Amino acid sequence: MGDNYVTPWAGYPSEEGQPNAPAALSFVNSSGINIDSTIIAHTSGWGLEFRNDNCSSGADCVAKASADNALTNSALYDIGTSALRLGRMPPSSAQDSGSGGNTDLKATQHTNVSNNLFASTGRLYPGGEAGCIWIGSSLGNTIQYNECSDSYGGGISIGPKSGYQKHFNYDNVVQHNNFHDIGRGVIDDFGCVHFANWGGVQTHDTGNRFESNICHDMTDAVADNKQGGTGIYIDGLSQCDTVKYNLVYRASGALYFNNTKKTAPSTCSNSCPDPYAPDGGCKNIVSNNILAYSYLNTNNWGGAVKRGANDTGVGDTIRTFTFTHNIVYFNSTKGPQWLKNNTGSWSCLFADGSFPAPCTTYFAFYSNAYWSPNLPSPLFATTDVTGSAVFVGLAKWQANSLSSDPGEDGSDPVDGGGKSVYQDPLFKSPGFPADNYRLTGSAPPGFDTVGFANTYTAGRNKPVIFAPFVSPGFPLQLLSPTQY
Repeated sequence: MGDNYVTPWAGYPSEEGQPNAPAALSFVNSSGINIDSTIIAHTSGWGLEFRNDNCSSGADCVAKASADNALTNSALYDIGTSALRLGRMPPSSAQDSGSGGNTDLKATQHTNVSNNLFASTGRLYPGGEAGCIWIGSSLGNTIQYNECSDSYGGGISIGPKSGYQKHFNYDNVVQHNNFHDIGRGVIDDFGCVHFANWGGVQTHDTGNRFESNICHDMTDAVADNKQGGTGIYIDGLSQCDTVKYNLVYRASGALYFNNTKKTAPSTCSNSCPDPYAPDGGCKNIVSNNILAYSYLNTNNWGGAVKRGANDTGVGDTIRTFTFTHNIVYFNSTKGPQWLKNNTGSWSCLFADGSFPAPCTTYFAFYSNAYWSPNLPSPLFATTDVTGSAVFVGLAKWQANSLSSDPGEDGSDPVDGGGKSVYQDPLFKSPGFPADNYRLTGSAPPGFDTVGFANTYTAGRNKPVIFAPFVSPGFPLQLLSPTQY
């Protein structure tokens, strides 16, 4: 199956989520559709979509959800934009003061996407937030046991667009998928998974889950020296999301990037209220992941763990995420935190220049294992009371007023305490990290290894259809494994 969509004479206005491109196969306000053992290939726009109507009133408006559909055992490849669209782009606040025909009952929901191959996407219109799958204003979907490869955009987007309020994106579960060879050096600023789901949780108490997936070889257009290919990317006001038991390695940008800003508190059953934050604000949970190897370009944009920051070092505000029980294997020149031009982007300063004591007011890091084969001990970037960037060792990071590790005495009420350690996690060799990755020997103290066996089953569990080689659509800028 292909299509005959051509670029309009006035050009194609690319936009996050690519809402202006049609799909070769479109189901609108449809229920009970099962696409099984099907090939969709050689499209100019999207491959397949399940979505609800765009209207809110009028005789031709159908107030009905696209629900209980399925895509299974199929292959979507050689796709002009992205492969699968679930839900639609919601109206922004400026576009519509009402629901725009989009409510909990009308939004696209409960789609099963299982055992599919998505390959060679973004061949005409690559987008950074939707390489293989885009979940827009859509809820309750299950994405599992799929393979996404050779995508010029990202892997999967959970949420339609950063900052959009009127969407219903929550209760989506993405698990046991294999995302690899993403970006291919074509564009900048994308992620294996990109969260943009702020609006969905304003009226609901749960977020989304990204668990037991493999992400590797995320490569942006490195010569641009811009925001790189990210592994886990939590963007623009996203809240209440859980990221657990994932294996993420070889990224040309950060392995984990939190770019959110705190908003008015809302109820997130998976993470709020924060037992440490004075205002009980919501946050995201990043726990029990393995993060290894990130590329360091000339501007030092790479690194293992990154948070949003401007050039002054002041970034996202109080307690937007909790980072716990993760293995971080890094190769930067100072430590695991992302730095720009070796200046501190992990400031503890408030916007008015005041300094909270301790820095745990801002950061929730504990029970993590850090390791670098190149450094005798890591340095962690923060600020002193004057606002100057300082680099301190792990013990000081944990022990004094600059600590980011609460619950060091084992009293952490979220999931148990335990000090972070700087210790070789005994990766299996040779050739770590390979797709058959596993832990050997004793786990670092305080590290919870339960659940990592789930990564063994990531990807298609029963391949039915295979895709042929598809010639590149753009010049590629690839890195060798030794450059990450």
